[in-house]
Amino acid sequence: MNRFFAFLILVLLYNTGFGQVTAELSVSPQLIGRDGYFNLRISISGADNILEIIPPPLDKFIVLSGPMHEQSVTTLNGKSTRSTGISFVLKPRDAGKFTVGPAKIKLPNGYVQTNTVTLTVSKNPVASQPSAPGINPFYFDPFDEPKPEPSYPETVLRKGEDINKVISQNMFLRLETSKTTCFVGEPIVAEYKLYSRLKSDSRLTRTPSFNGFSVVDISGSGQGGYRKEKLNGKDYNVYSIRKAQLYPLQEGSFTLDPAELDNHIQFVKENYLKQLQSGGQFFGNLSAALPPDAYINQQVLLRSKPVTITVKPLPTENKPSEFKGAVGRFSITANMERDTIGINETGKLMVTIGGEGNFQLLTAPVVQWPVGTEAFDPNIKDNISNNSVPLSGSKIFSFGFSVNREGEFMIPPIVFSYFDPAKAAYQTIRSAPVHLFVDKAVANPVSEMPIAAPYKPEGINRIFYHRWWIVATLVLLALTGLFFWIRKETQKKEREHPKFRVTEPENIAPFIPDRPDYLKNSKEQLAAGSGSAFYSILLGEFKHFLSLLSD
Repeated sequence: MNRFFAFLILVLLYNTGFGQVTAELSVSPQLIGRDGYFNLRISISGADNILEIIPPPLDKFIVLSGPMHEQSVTTLNGKSTRSTGISFVLKPRDAGKFTVGPAKIKLPNGYVQTNTVTLTVSKNPVASQPSAPGINPFYFDPFDEPKPEPSYPETVLRKGEDINKVISQNMFLRLETSKTTCFVGEPIVAEYKLYSRLKSDSRLTRTPSFNGFSVVDISGSGQGGYRKEKLNGKDYNVYSIRKAQLYPLQEGSFTLDPAELDNHIQFVKENYLKQLQSGGQFFGNLSAALPPDAYINQQVLLRSKPVTITVKPLPTENKPSEFKGAVGRFSITANMERDTIGINETGKLMVTIGGEGNFQLLTAPVVQWPVGTEAFDPNIKDNISNNSVPLSGSKIFSFGFSVNREGEFMIPPIVFSYFDPAKAAYQTIRSAPVHLFVDKAVANPVSEMPIAAPYKPEGINRIFYHRWWIVATLVLLALTGLFFWIRKETQKKEREHPKFRVTEPENIAPFIPDRPDYLKNSKEQLAAGSGSAFYSILLGEFKHFLSLLSD
């Protein structure tokens, strides 16, 4: 019988999943009466190409129904994950405590093994005893008389059923919040969850935004894995689409946006399964045995309902002057990196605020510095766990400073105030005072370090160690070669095109013939100081000179 189960499960599976493989075995309930029934489930997530599922030995139980197969595909942020569930409805043959499992899943690269589970069967009836289940449509035993009416899984569409009603009752998208009323800065956990009992391929088409909140996404959500949850008496595969911590930034009413999933859902028509049953036990590939007309594909857009969050303002009564918006529960410590520093040497004051709350909005506390101290803006280091609700860890503020005089100084206790939403009251805490000694003769730890001996290269390393001398020598040789090459080319051009020297003519004094002095008489009159005679004689000599030129 177990071999038949293993073979039947094998032919029902195809291309199941991507990513890391996880396999889990579970029973529900874990305590039943001798005449009770329980559900045994094998859950597989992230498997690629399952070759075979080998259930645990079931010889101590009567198989009433199974294996019932469920499969879904979730696509989030471009990543697809297929999940498969195989379940049996069993009845114990006797009372006692039983250990069931493990089941084995055969993959192309080896086997994956589930955990084991414990079942307790009481001799007496147990309250809330589950009733007898229906019969799995994929299995038919001809020796069962009378033959009961099959109870099909939700992936089988019965004749006359409203397909939209079946989908709405077995697949929906919900937004769940840890609370709907809070103070400013108090965290709320919001999770978008897909509940499904159908075979589907889902794709996120609208990612919700959180206006008015500081958002910290919780890791693990939106990765395609699923868990089992019971809602209104039904078991569902539940997928976390997005899960985040929301820290409201201001008072008022805020509506969290809905998310949207586009789902491709596949059903099998009931009459085709009855035809398979009428032929006895079914062997072979289900997808090959059923014609295309046996399937009904439906495209459905699921949309979560919006949720309104009411954010209350922080009280103004008894509000400390040191309060800067921290909400949660915190502690504070302060210490020096070094208790003694030199004048004008840089020291560090470390202030650590730990606890749980809205660390994202935490600002540096005020430090009362001694006179003569120059302080700088702090460096901030976070050691925070994003998966805890609220955020938990610590935030370290590292203040750099220097002091311009020597002596002993004390930094008074650092005051920090926060609002505790659990007590609905403000709390003020203080660090211990911090002492500091400033000495002008503090040894410099750098100067005390031994001076390393100069490096002396050996062997071929000497060449590379003095590479700059080698480079300079090569450059000089290149310039010398260039000079001689230019000179050679110049001489070659002079031989091909000789230059003739041009002799300058000798400087020969020009011949100047003897000329009469045409102004001799006027010069004499000018020397004698006779003005009137000078002008009349000069006029005559000038006319005479002009007459000679005309000739």
